[in-house]
Amino acid sequence: MRTLWLLARLRVLDVLRSRSATFAFLGLPLLILLVLALVFGSGHPFEVRRVTVVQASGELTAAAGRLAMQEGVRVETEPDLDVALRKLETRATDAVLERGSDGALRLVVGSKDELWGRGVAGLLPATRLALVELSRLGYLHYLFPGLLCSSVMFAGLFGMGYAMARYRRNAFLKKLSTTPLGRGTFVLAQILGRGSLVTVQGALLLVVAIVGFGLRPTLSGGLSAGLVCAVGLFVFCGIGFALASVIETEAIVSDVISGLTLPFTLFSGVFFPLDSLPPGLVKVCALLPSTLMVDAVRSTLLYGAGFARVSANLCGLLLWGVVTFGISVRLFRWHE
Repeated sequence: MRTLWLLARLRVLDVLRSRSATFAFLGLPLLILLVLALVFGSGHPFEVRRVTVVQASGELTAAAGRLAMQEGVRVETEPDLDVALRKLETRATDAVLERGSDGALRLVVGSKDELWGRGVAGLLPATRLALVELSRLGYLHYLFPGLLCSSVMFAGLFGMGYAMARYRRNAFLKKLSTTPLGRGTFVLAQILGRGSLVTVQGALLLVVAIVGFGLRPTLSGGLSAGLVCAVGLFVFCGIGFALASVIETEAIVSDVISGLTLPFTLFSGVFFPLDSLPPGLVKVCALLPSTLMVDAVRSTLLYGAGFARVSANLCGLLLWGVVTFGISVRLFRWHE
């Protein structure tokens, strides 16, 4: 019994001696709880209904303004009707408002939302209601880009951070320090190695989504999404390396990464649009590398966006990549 108590006490002290581990075990769950209370204290994000207004020159501004005045309705604009209808199919929006070829307003909703659609159409004079059958897999299509990006994020954070901590503990890095290998070359080689595995993983997920779930990305969209994921992997590998450079043991690195993964996933638009969050938090979340990656991959895979439309996201990711790679190389050391 004494041995059992001593071993348990040793494990507790091993964690408490490290500030990062103490924060991961005690502070991070509390912080996440407080953030969740702040975000969802007024209700869950699916309580808000979205209407996408198709307009290029502000011709439906009055109608959009009238809808925006209704409680529980959020209005967004989209110049491309095809993109707006794809958002309706993937449940990124609940209705599409457009001006038909005859000049009359048309509100398009799913057949299951007919009652709600009639109420919205009643707010706008002379608006016709059009019902469409939506695929049951539409929301799965919406989730897929986020899940794909989550796998990239996890591969970068855990695959690199945990591996580097293990290499340091088993003295593999110490042995490499006796060679002329440079730090930058070593870090880049690790990222390229992890990238080859993520490429196979992402291709497999995409094939399953296309064959099994009816996802229909364009060739240019698929190539753009691949480029975004490659840059995103570079960013999160840099974050993983940085963590492994300041945290000594694999267990603590794993705990910290697990704590980071939840907010990165929850507040990056993986499960619901970010505009459901408080305005101040939306601005912060929009700067996260995970958000930049998810938005860009979703736009390319689901809505056919080309390289030009996601160039801002790519520039943001590249900036994150330069910063994280620079920090990881700066902090990286061959041995303790």
